[in-house]
Amino acid sequence: MNMHGITFARYSTAETSDSAPVIAIRNGREESRRADDDIEGGGMLAYLAGGGVIDPYIAPPLTEADYASAIQTHIDSTAQGKPGGGYADGYAATTYLNSKIPAWAAEAAAFIAWRDAVWVYAYTELAKVQGGQRELPTVAELIEELPTIVWP
Repeated sequence: MNMHGITFARYSTAETSDSAPVIAIRNGREESRRADDDIEGGGMLAYLAGGGVIDPYIAPPLTEADYASAIQTHIDSTAQGKPGGGYADGYAATTYLNSKIPAWAAEAAAFIAWRDAVWVYAYTELAKVQGGQRELPTVAELIEELPTIVWP
């Protein structure tokens, strides 16, 4: 279908309002547009009026960095949410390992052991995915599978 030079259109984000951003192929070139534009009388409105459709957004595949970021956020959130008073982040929790206060040193040791177990699990599962031994989990599924911390 070729209407006003536009042969294809897809939302470029999950937003689908009238003013949502759209990627359109017009006269063989990719253009960024809004769903409600009517540039030069041959914009998206003319495309839609002529029977054209805007395909839904397709999210890019997750990367290893996306998973690592989510895992690090989970680690930091776990440190921050420690019952009885949390830490600023995962790094801060580890700095108490050599504390002269036994309870704080024990918390840091438990946190470090847990953090290490989390990363070992994550990399073990990544190897399984890369080796075809398991399907790629969603980020939420992987976070749910991670070991649970036991604070002293």
